[in-house]
Amino acid sequence: TNDNDSSERVKEQLAMLEYLMSKLKTVLWEYGPIQCSEVNLEGLEVKYNLANYGIRPGEKVPKHESLISWLCIYDVEPAIMIPEIRRIIESKWERCGLPSFLTGFVVD
Repeated sequence: TNDNDSSERVKEQLAMLEYLMSKLKTVLWEYGPIQCSEVNLEGLEVKYNLANYGIRPGEKVPKHESLISWLCIYDVEPAIMIPEIRRIIESKWERCGLPSFLTGFVVD
């Protein structure tokens, strides 16, 4: 039953992450099937402003700066497949990771 409990826990965590993503998403406009939306990236990809969470200077804080970095480091594929999270990762790769990778490859 440990595997069932673990599987159930993962499902619950993914459901919570999807719910939180829906709360961070704001629809700017819709025109028929086309929708433009934005996602607040604080904590997802932008480092938390720790002052907003009552953390005092010098107090121990989580090692990872953002959810996206944590998901990528630990390769949490089911969470990475959530559409909004996947788009953030792909966008970051296209704008930062790929150019940096290619520059390093050419320079070496």
